[in-house]
Amino acid sequence: MVCALRDEFALPFGRTRHFRGMLAPALAFLLSCGSSTPTDSAGGVSGASGNPGNTGGVSGASGGSGNVGGVSGAGEASGHVGGISGAGGNSGGGAPASGGGVGGTSGTSVSATGASGGGAAAGASGSSGASTVDASVGSAGSAATGGAIGTSGSAPDAGQGGLAGSSGDAGRPSGLLRIMPLGDSTTGSVCWRALLWQTLNQNGDQGKFQFVGSRTSDAGCTPANYDKTNEGHPGVLVTNFIKDADELTPGVQTLQSVLGPHPADVVLLHFATNDVWNGIDDTTILSAYTTVVGALRAANPKVIILAAQLIPMDPVATASCPTCACPACGARIQALNAAIPAWAMSTTTSASPVMVVDQWTGFDATPGVDTVDGVHPNATGGSPKIANNWYKALTPLF
Repeated sequence: MVCALRDEFALPFGRTRHFRGMLAPALAFLLSCGSSTPTDSAGGVSGASGNPGNTGGVSGASGGSGNVGGVSGAGEASGHVGGISGAGGNSGGGAPASGGGVGGTSGTSVSATGASGGGAAAGASGSSGASTVDASVGSAGSAATGGAIGTSGSAPDAGQGGLAGSSGDAGRPSGLLRIMPLGDSTTGSVCWRALLWQTLNQNGDQGKFQFVGSRTSDAGCTPANYDKTNEGHPGVLVTNFIKDADELTPGVQTLQSVLGPHPADVVLLHFATNDVWNGIDDTTILSAYTTVVGALRAANPKVIILAAQLIPMDPVATASCPTCACPACGARIQALNAAIPAWAMSTTTSASPVMVVDQWTGFDATPGVDTVDGVHPNATGGSPKIANNWYKALTPLF
C-alpha cells in the first residue's frame, strides 16, 4: 500500500519542491504517513513494510501498502475497448478501405501514387466525429497493394498517416509507430509495459513500433530486455503535471519541454489516480487532460490519444500508512470514467482522434486479486489485463 504524500513531494528517487539532496528522502518518509493527503507510489513486492513514498525494486526492502511488484506472470484476461461513436465517424464496425489509416480527411479521399505502379487508396473519408476503437475491428492500417513506397500525393491526411504502397507511411518519418505510455505509477512503476511490448513482438509487430518518452523506469519486469522508455510519473497528479511536467528536475518544467522532444504517434493515457485519491473534481481533471492533449498535438498534430477509463482502486489503511484508506475512491473513479467519453467526443479531431479504452471493466482492485495494495496492478492479474486492453486498442493502428 502506498503511503500518502503531499503534492510537493515526489515518489521514488524523486525530489521535493522545497527540499533536495540527502534531506528529501527522510522528509518524504516522515510526512508520508501522517496527515498528508495520499498519492500513489511504487514500491517492491516483498520485504518489510517500507516508506510509502519510495520506489522499490522487485525484492528490495521497500514494501507495504505503497509497493508495486514486477510482473512476471503471463496470464491474460479479456477486456474490451470502449469506443466513442461521433456523428459520421468510423463506428468501429468494420475495417476501413484497404490501405486506410484511422479516420480520414473530413469530406475527401486521398489517393497515393506509387513510384512504379498504382498507389493505394487512403481509406474512406471520415467525418469529424469522435473516432472509435473496438477489439473486433480488423487491421485498419494494413499495407495496400501499390507501387514500391508509394508517395502520398500532396499533404495527405489519412488519419494516423495511412500506409501507402509497400512501406510508405505518411505520418511516421521513421516508419515506426511511436507509442508513449503516459501516466503516474500505474504506468511508470508496474509491468504492463513489458507485457505489452512482449505481446506486440510475439504477434507480428516486431520492428514496427517503439516506445517513446523522457524516462526509462523499470520495476524489474519480465522480459527484462523490453523497451523501458515511457512517460510515467509516480505519485504525480495530472492537475500538477500540467504545471510542472518533471517532478525530478529542479525548477518548473513545461509540458512542451518534456513532451516536445519525444513526439508520439499514439499515446496510452492512464493518468489521474492520484487526483481521484486527493478528491480533485472531474471537471478539473478533464481540463488538465485537454491541456496535456494540446501539448501532445504541438509535438505531433496527428497524434492519436487512447484515453483509458481508469482501473478501479480500493486503497486501505496500513500500519505504515494509516491515512491511505479511501472509501470514496471507488465511486470517484466511476464518476470520472463516466465523464471521459463526453470529454473525448469534445476533444477529438479528424487529424488527431481521441479514443476511449475501457481499463475498468473486468478489473478487481481487491488486494491479492488484481492489485498489490488496492491501487497498483499485480503480477498475476492486473498488469496482464491492462496490457491486453492496450494491445487490442493498438492493433488496428498498425
